[in-house]
Amino acid sequence: MATNSSDQSEESDTEETPSPLSATTLPLAAGEANGEEAESTLPTEASLPLDTSDSQPTRDEAEAPPPPARQIASAPKTGRRGLKLVLIGVAILLVLSATGAGITYYALTRPKPSITVTSDYQVGKVPAGSPSTALHIEGKGFSAYSAITFLLDGRPAPGSQIVPSDENGALEADLMITAKWKIGAHQLTARDASGYITHAGVKVMVVHPGEAHTPGPDGSPADDTPLFTLYVTIIVQSISVPDLNGAFQGFNSNTEILTIQGKSDPAGGAVCDLQNDDGQTHTQQLVVSTTPISLKDLENGNFTTLPTEKITTAYTCSGTYQGGKISYTEMNTVYKDVQPNGVTCAPPTPRVSYQLEGTFNSAATISGTYSAPAYTVTCSNGSSRTVPAVSGTWTGILSS
Repeated sequence: MATNSSDQSEESDTEETPSPLSATTLPLAAGEANGEEAESTLPTEASLPLDTSDSQPTRDEAEAPPPPARQIASAPKTGRRGLKLVLIGVAILLVLSATGAGITYYALTRPKPSITVTSDYQVGKVPAGSPSTALHIEGKGFSAYSAITFLLDGRPAPGSQIVPSDENGALEADLMITAKWKIGAHQLTARDASGYITHAGVKVMVVHPGEAHTPGPDGSPADDTPLFTLYVTIIVQSISVPDLNGAFQGFNSNTEILTIQGKSDPAGGAVCDLQNDDGQTHTQQLVVSTTPISLKDLENGNFTTLPTEKITTAYTCSGTYQGGKISYTEMNTVYKDVQPNGVTCAPPTPRVSYQLEGTFNSAATISGTYSAPAYTVTCSNGSSRTVPAVSGTWTGILSS
């Protein structure tokens, strides 16, 4: 029948058409083909992947070496690394803390020496002194039982001695100022045998003897001593000196009282003979007669009948006292002599009457030189005469 031939032809065509699944070699189950693999013709264009997860490996696959293990990078172990950093930080903090504690302990326990300086003399509020005077020093904070050296401007003070500290690192001493200490301002410090030094120095002043109320040379009065007196004896060469009347008189000694009024430096003290050198005029009458004066006339003061000489004078003073030395000058500013016969005589004025220069040689005695320059006296009658210069020595005794 035609119909059957057509059907068979369609079935034949259908059977010859390959199935898509037959393009891939499929493994056979064990025992299906006596261990042999089934083969099929592979398409030339492409092969479809099949899920073979449940299939058994082929012989070739079983005999092939396994593929190398895949290297998978492990994730950073952040937890352990952070802990390590924390531990390192803690260790550093502990070291720093221990170091800081050690430094703090050292700073708190190391010696911190200091000194204070006092003196009987000051320049303003600064302790002062002159050679042969002392600065009183008190110290603390030095090493115990240590030898203390006093430093003047960073160097051992000239003439100073080593002073020991006590068990508490304290000391008390008098530091003598010597002539090798330079005049002026200085910084005083102290250092113990361990090398610990007072970093804060104390300012002190060194002055000339007699300044800042310090004793002068050889213990003489200070320059600013308020007031002291000298009883002076002048001894001159034994010569004959003509007076204003032309009569020559022997002259070899005289006495004066000098008063010194101290002042602060740099002025120094002033010197004067307060009894005679007041600058005021003074008049005195002298009896000039070869006739003896009766006792009755002396008792009654009856001199009107006797020849008299009237002398009017005035004197001023100038002078200084400093460092145990005196320089004194007496000036004659007025001198007028009216003789009994009415003749007036006078030297030139003002003129130097005399001068004294002297130095204390102990705390209470002084000595020096005396000098009086020459001068000429002229009179109203035209006559004149010259009084020669005089020189000598003098001594004085202090009376405060």
